[in-house]
Amino acid sequence: MAKVEKLLKRLKIAEDDGNHYESHQIARTVFYRWLELAEYEKLADFLVEKVLKFQQAGQPAIALDLAELYADTLLKWENVVDDKRVSQIQQILNAIPGALDNEQSSHDRREGLIAKFVDWSCRTAEEDSLARKYGHPQIQEIIADSLEASGRWDLAKPHYIVSLAPAKLSRVIKNIIENTDEETESMPPDFFIANTVLQIANTGRVGMAINFLLSVVTEYKEYNDHPPFVSALLNFSWLCLIALNLRSLSHFTEVVEVYKPTIHQCRSVVNLVDKIGQKFFGLPPRDGNEGAGGLLGNLLKGLISKPSSSQQENQSVSLQVGDDPFITRYNFNSDQFHAAFQAAEALNPPMSVVEPDFADAVEVQPQAPAQPSASQSDMDLD
Repeated sequence: MAKVEKLLKRLKIAEDDGNHYESHQIARTVFYRWLELAEYEKLADFLVEKVLKFQQAGQPAIALDLAELYADTLLKWENVVDDKRVSQIQQILNAIPGALDNEQSSHDRREGLIAKFVDWSCRTAEEDSLARKYGHPQIQEIIADSLEASGRWDLAKPHYIVSLAPAKLSRVIKNIIENTDEETESMPPDFFIANTVLQIANTGRVGMAINFLLSVVTEYKEYNDHPPFVSALLNFSWLCLIALNLRSLSHFTEVVEVYKPTIHQCRSVVNLVDKIGQKFFGLPPRDGNEGAGGLLGNLLKGLISKPSSSQQENQSVSLQVGDDPFITRYNFNSDQFHAAFQAAEALNPPMSVVEPDFADAVEVQPQAPAQPSASQSDMDLD
């Protein structure tokens, strides 16, 4: 400890002299000394202070380097996500810009740092929780907040999807839709919204998906600001969510069969529905070489019989308490499902849509958050 105290005194002198290079080198030496001594909390607090100090002094490269060391400290420490760490990470991300004034890049210079924060939050989460797979929702939210604040809505979106912030995700989706060049826009708003809804459902957080859908449609009154919608794809998404809330394979199958012309208009929707069928009901995946084939493809084409009654109900993904706090707000029953189905059909008949050739279907590849380790290797939003 005496050696570290001497280093801290030298660091203070270098800082007072405005010698940024020497200050940086001494700070790195302190990092290694305290890391060897396993003084993780003391080291984390020290690094946050220095990150903010160097950034304020106009030394963004040094600040980013020390922020990376802070993330390395968390990974070595393996302390669980707590309020103090959330606050510190938020301070760091708010202080360090994603791009420098003289830089023209489509990448965020904090990309590696963000990946480490997510990786740490995955590693320290409970074994069977969604946070173990997708990262702690609070960490994902503050990462998304920072990206959104810098105008990187495209990068913020996948982080909000695996957070618990549906209202913020709605705002980002609205910004993406409204600021997309019409000449390059790949699909209309209802398709973009539905893709996002199904991406959330694909994580297992059905309550979050329902909350997001009911929130985002208030901004698009041309589709109706509540169910049923003047959009077959939004009606499909709504009915699909009710079926998932009920954990009913029979209702899920019914929705997929009736809305097959709508689903076929977007290849990414087919992919998402296929994966949802696997995760919630144990359906086998389709063969990657079969295009829209496999079990779901056959189901869409009406070539297989409906599941037996013994297979129809109560299949589900397994969620821990806290994985999806929104789910407690919604408690549907079969009567409500059928009433919603009839209302949707009356307003916007799903079979009125002409089924296109699958080769012409729109395909969208949403960008997923960084996946730096095996703990995140199966983060699959699309």
